[in-house]
Amino acid sequence: ATGRFVPLAGALFLLNLAYFVPNIFFVRLKARFQAKRKPPESWLGCLAAGKTLLLMNVLGWIMASSVVLAGWISPWALLALLPNVLKDIWGVFRWHTRTELDIRRLGFGEVGHVLLFIALLTWLVKMP
Repeated sequence: ATGRFVPLAGALFLLNLAYFVPNIFFVRLKARFQAKRKPPESWLGCLAAGKTLLLMNVLGWIMASSVVLAGWISPWALLALLPNVLKDIWGVFRWHTRTELDIRRLGFGEVGHVLLFIALLTWLVKMP
């Protein structure tokens, strides 16, 4: 509201993008793609199914790393993205068919990850 650019605010905005954009593709992979198809025969099939999700994670890490390299935020803040990346990698390889998928559990898991992200980011931003 001051009309000035505050680097920390810009960094937090980009870190939020790096966190939330891949989550859209995670839910889409689980609820739309995996629920409608049988599990692939190999891990390469899993990678092919999750390539968009993994690409969004890579782009998010590049964007978050550029914010750190610009000096807008502490490098420790990148650790707030780590649980989400691990969840996404697990989600690519752990296939859920329609009968196995519990949409409520998926939603509550996402809420839990958001709360973890907020807690980690709040704690890690204050680190030098």
